[in-house]
Amino acid sequence: MVFVEDWFVESPIPAAYPMQILNVFTVFLLVVMSFAMVVAVPVLYASGEDSGRSNRLILLGSAVWIGLVLLNWGMSVFVA
Repeated sequence: MVFVEDWFVESPIPAAYPMQILNVFTVFLLVVMSFAMVVAVPVLYASGEDSGRSNRLILLGSAVWIGLVLLNWGMSVFVA
């Protein structure tokens, strides 16, 4: 039999890579926002209540989505 005295298991998530964790978080936010826009845009266009409010919500969601795309692009520069 072989005994290993100094045996240890390394963490699967290294603490030295916070930018990768932040990049994964921003990608997750982009996916969630994309799903929300896919669901919300047809619902807001189909509702005939207040078209001005619906248009503002769609424009705000689009601006946030574009901001997340640009944020992910910027994050990929630092992670790569």
